[in-house]
Amino acid sequence: MGWQDLDFPDFCEQYLVIQDKYDQFVPFILNNVQRHFYETVIASGNTKHLILKARRFGFTTVIQAFNFWQSMRQASRFMSMAHDETTTQFLREMARIFYDELPRPLGVQREYNNYGQTTYDNGSRTTIKTAGSKVGGRGGTFGGGIHASEVAFWTDARSIMSGALQAVSPDAWVFLESTPNGAQGMFYEEVQKVLAGESDFALHFYPWFMFDEYQAALEPGETLAYTDEEAALVEKHNLTPAQIKWRRRKMREPEMDVLFTQEYPEDVETCFLTSGNSAFPNVHLVMGGPYQDKPKPNRVYVAGLDWGQDENYTSLCIFDPDTFEEVYLDRWRHMLYESIRAEVIKACQFWQVGFIVPEKNSMSDNVESLIRELSTASLKTTVEPFTMTLPEKHNLVTSFKEAYQQLGMRLLDVSYAKHEMNIFVKKQTATNLWTYGAEGKGGSDDEAQDDTVIARLLARYAMLRYQLTGVTKTSAPGLYRTPSRPKRRGPLS
Repeated sequence: MGWQDLDFPDFCEQYLVIQDKYDQFVPFILNNVQRHFYETVIASGNTKHLILKARRFGFTTVIQAFNFWQSMRQASRFMSMAHDETTTQFLREMARIFYDELPRPLGVQREYNNYGQTTYDNGSRTTIKTAGSKVGGRGGTFGGGIHASEVAFWTDARSIMSGALQAVSPDAWVFLESTPNGAQGMFYEEVQKVLAGESDFALHFYPWFMFDEYQAALEPGETLAYTDEEAALVEKHNLTPAQIKWRRRKMREPEMDVLFTQEYPEDVETCFLTSGNSAFPNVHLVMGGPYQDKPKPNRVYVAGLDWGQDENYTSLCIFDPDTFEEVYLDRWRHMLYESIRAEVIKACQFWQVGFIVPEKNSMSDNVESLIRELSTASLKTTVEPFTMTLPEKHNLVTSFKEAYQQLGMRLLDVSYAKHEMNIFVKKQTATNLWTYGAEGKGGSDDEAQDDTVIARLLARYAMLRYQLTGVTKTSAPGLYRTPSRPKRRGPLS
């Protein structure tokens, strides 16, 4: 059997040599993550891929090896772009070693090999460059494909990739791989589009605990007492004590207490660290559900409503105040307010909402219309408008954090809402006031929304107001009851 008949992993092991972390030249044997990449990503049938990953998984190496394998088998033109000159030189050295260290010839001769381009006598050509130009990739055609390494760290990645993608054929391979680098930029935006079902790319997420090497063996007789955060991770991802021990060690390294979530992601939506301070650390650990698919008999539910203006959404959040479970979350925009109010009333009617807090700022007419229409629908829902100010928003954020960290609050795991919680940051002004909002809000970025966050804050306020009433009439005539509080949980912060 000739080398052409070998599948990719066997070709790598028998023909390719790499320089390992000890600077030794060794056969390239795919690790478990690289093998997963070949068996799932390459075999998926899609050719356009976003790869969101933890550090040092070897994706750059395996993609470069795949490009080399393809170039040896048939005439192919590939381009690779790195985020800095150091990485560019690393890619070029890797390509050189692939060819120079072949244990036996493949029958394909290298013809031209200079600073940025290599050609072979079978018609293949490989271009490796630094992604520093808006016209990167223009002026050529790359039928084999493009590999963009650490694209989240590129300057003006949108312009660069726009030009590069025009140079590939429709069925060419496109690999955009990176560790996360903040809740902004082209890579981040493309990931959000995939999550929203608005992209042709396939997203592949590789958290740190997927890598077999990221473990630290326990000493004989050693046991670990997990923190609440660690216990939640163990339960959610079935982690082992050896993985938790490795995580603890890594987080003790310089700056890893802050950067760990970015460099070694554990969750797609929360790994994109904001430049400010997150207002809701670890909130993703209390997300799940659905918790209730219909209202419980004789139960009063509460709601928060944030009105949207211009390109913002109107968002409605409904909670069960007895269990602190979020049971409903939705949003609307590009609709008449009359139509949005109809959707709000429909949800309130189904979920037996007895208390709703709508934001009043610049929306007095809308609030008055909602009150009239609730009455027309024969809903005995108390409406308590809320005027949002900076001090009030700070109080709401503080109360919400207490609810999910200590009081047992459970939130629905909705991708766009998780994203909004993730980019909701706090910043302190020169006068020591805390400001809150979505990072990037006010610019042209449509992703910088915080409407579901505000609706959730208002729903939390509605729970407090509901509890303060002491006795509340339910939807059942003549039935009264005293609200109870859920069992207290340990803190997550």
